[in-house]
Amino acid sequence: MAINTTINLLQAVNRGVPGVKRAPVLDKYPTQLNTADLPFAISWPADGTWHHEGMGGALKREDRTYRILVYTEPLGQNDIPTRAAAAAVLLQRFKETYLDPATVALADPSGSNPYQVTVEEGAQSPHSDGGLVSNLVFGGVPFHGFELRVRVRELW
Repeated sequence: MAINTTINLLQAVNRGVPGVKRAPVLDKYPTQLNTADLPFAISWPADGTWHHEGMGGALKREDRTYRILVYTEPLGQNDIPTRAAAAAVLLQRFKETYLDPATVALADPSGSNPYQVTVEEGAQSPHSDGGLVSNLVFGGVPFHGFELRVRVRELW
């Protein structure tokens, strides 16, 4: 499975989170953010492991953490309590989305699609976040926002 395909599957999930204005596919990521596009979400690959699985090594498996970066407001906005409250609500929506069983299967092997892509979560591989931050930079500009770390398993 191509990492860019998994990113685009995650971006489809991100677009479905209530309150997100923009979560484009990978080849449409902008070089700078406009305030009108906020909250804005991108998915980015982080640490991963991959290996052959099963008898004879015919099946391949990759487990990777994806960073979901959500930019909520430019850092220069001074209405911190209102902006923090809105960002906290959005963070909760993202957490609920990635814990929803309907989100687990990103791609099922069927027809011409030989890949299975699932959001993995549990005691051995929990999702995580760093809370609300004021140091997310995009295109050299600092933003308020948050980062989630979501585990994804691919089999092909």
